[in-house]
Amino acid sequence: LIHHESVSDENIKQFFSAKKSIHVNQAYTRCNLVPLRNGKFITSDEGIFNTFKSNGLDVEYFSPEGILLPGFDHGFLGGAMGIGLFDEKIFLLGALKSYPEGDRLGATLKQAGYEIIELYPGPLFDGGSLLMIP
Repeated sequence: LIHHESVSDENIKQFFSAKKSIHVNQAYTRCNLVPLRNGKFITSDEGIFNTFKSNGLDVEYFSPEGILLPGFDHGFLGGAMGIGLFDEKIFLLGALKSYPEGDRLGATLKQAGYEIIELYPGPLFDGGSLLMIP
């Protein structure tokens, strides 16, 4: 369970009580953290990155610069993507070629075994994450 302990609902904490709990200062964890296959994570938040590193987790940091979120300086990586129902495809709200770290991000996603689906040809856009519903 990766969460901000003081704002997480008690029912959620109880449901996951037998699992390891990792506190992060961000209450918007899913917007900023993407779990990939084989225990690897990617994030655009330095606090989450540092917490994961100190817990011995496999995490890679990508800058949030270049991810659009109207009204803010930038958006978040997790808000600009979602993983398909069967973990085979990763969907991006935007195109890797328009993101400053697009080549490195694309290589990381391909190395993790994902087919990358870019949903439109513009800059990455933080739409709050993509959740797949069957």
